[in-house]
Amino acid sequence: MLEEAISWCLRMQSKDADEHRAAFEAWLSLGGVHRQVYSEVSELHGFGEKLRGVDLDRTADQTQEPRHAFHASRWKGPALTAALAIFMGIGVFYFEGKREAAPDRLARRALGAPGQLQTALGEIRTIRLDDGSMVTLDTDSLVTFEPGRSNRRLRLERGRIRLAVATASRPFVVAAGAGTITTLGSLVDIGLSRYQEVDMSFLRGTAELRTAGKWSALRPSNATRVAKGYRASYGPDGRTAIAKMASDELAATNWPSGLMSFDGVPLAQVLGHANRYGVVKIILADPALGQRRFYGTVRLNDTRRLAAVISHALSLQLLEEGGTIRLSPT
Repeated sequence: MLEEAISWCLRMQSKDADEHRAAFEAWLSLGGVHRQVYSEVSELHGFGEKLRGVDLDRTADQTQEPRHAFHASRWKGPALTAALAIFMGIGVFYFEGKREAAPDRLARRALGAPGQLQTALGEIRTIRLDDGSMVTLDTDSLVTFEPGRSNRRLRLERGRIRLAVATASRPFVVAAGAGTITTLGSLVDIGLSRYQEVDMSFLRGTAELRTAGKWSALRPSNATRVAKGYRASYGPDGRTAIAKMASDELAATNWPSGLMSFDGVPLAQVLGHANRYGVVKIILADPALGQRRFYGTVRLNDTRRLAAVISHALSLQLLEEGGTIRLSPT
């Protein structure tokens, strides 16, 4: 399967990549394992370095477009060496990713003391609270700790957090926008936009939403219970919307690791996520390129590496100038 994925990477980097795109997408559609392995391969930076010395056109010509099976005997010499190099790179990458998340490397924070925590652009940071709960701040986010005798409490001032609440007798309350989220033990992503709109994804447990809105002095607040697998949102007016999470929304819940997987997502959407993290922005020379489909698992806060992966995967030219990275057709 790894050899097949590398074969497609070579083919989709060649000058006639567009001629193979339909067959490539048909190969991806054969199953989740195909997409997973291709994602792992495509995430690696600089295929030019990993596959140095391989004649891309010759190798692509020698490997037929795989349908249901792939004959390993077609792979000889440098191409097989390249496969082993990429396989080793994948192993090192995932080892490093897991090592970064080791609990003993996390900062600790006392819930009972007032104060603030924030992250810079491109930074993702996890804090262990003294009650055992974990708070992960996404890029450019800010939270304020508000001491309370009857509950554990913090306020989301900006950005997005993931809260893994440790079970306890006291409820945990997160204030965000015009409402609060109260739980005794759950895993939830909470985001606050610049327009004071709040969006939540509930990944474990249940929570109670209580919204008030700008007319809170004239009417009681609304309370709604939300369970695992659902997302909820409310705005400054306090009106709440709840819906079951779609499969692509579930796939986007891996953001605390710094990685995000895309399974045939339009390139414009991929760049929308990436440009939230990078000081250097990625732009498209032709807006029509935004409709091209991207498959891969990438690290969003490494803009240059991401741009290189996209340019290889979609056969695009890459040019960095004036604080931006421009992708254009070859």
